[in-house]
Amino acid sequence: GKEEEDEDIGAGTINLGNLNLVNHMRCVVETLQLSIQDGLRKPGASEVLTRARRISAELLTPQISRALKRRFKYKVDAILDDETSWGSSFQMLDRIVQLQYIINKMSDCGNQEVTLTVAQWTQMTGLRDLLEKA
Repeated sequence: GKEEEDEDIGAGTINLGNLNLVNHMRCVVETLQLSIQDGLRKPGASEVLTRARRISAELLTPQISRALKRRFKYKVDAILDDETSWGSSFQMLDRIVQLQYIINKMSDCGNQEVTLTVAQWTQMTGLRDLLEKA
């Protein structure tokens, strides 16, 4: 009844009335998720993610994936993110940063699909670091 609805939460200091604490927490998490996804749609972040997706797609082609495993004996593949999940965008960026040496070697051999400037590498690493803290 009414007494149960008015029950205090935590040592009688906060009265939430009819508010369900679980639903309230979910709203906070959803707001955070939406805010991060909105930020990733902004021009700077969006451009970094577009480049990262292009690089990941190139690294995931069967021919290049096989060559990387054979030539560099690298045991991990690139990761292509799910655009609706910023956590997967972090994983994609993190993997690209891990593969920076190999990506730069591919670029040096003429693969323009994976070529990044020093500034672009800095942006990619910066966005990765930002998402890691989110």
